[in-house]
Amino acid sequence: MTETMTLEQKLAAVVGADDLLTGELAPFLQEVKSRPEQLSLEVRGGYINIYYKGGNLLKITQHKRRSYEFSFDARYCLNKT
Repeated sequence: MTETMTLEQKLAAVVGADDLLTGELAPFLQEVKSRPEQLSLEVRGGYINIYYKGGNLLKITQHKRRSYEFSFDARYCLNKT
């Protein structure tokens, strides 16, 4: 039987989890928690994805201790009016 891991347990398995929980990346986690109907955070192998309504909005990859790469889908930045 497989146990479901909490978000905090998943983060603990990722390098840089301390930064996400209490450090310089904490605002990202706080924003996701404040808007659960729009945003979700998923821990992947070696990186974190933040999704907006199911679409991959932001990928955060750690390269060295406290050295991060941010990549995002430019389609979310387009003015669609």
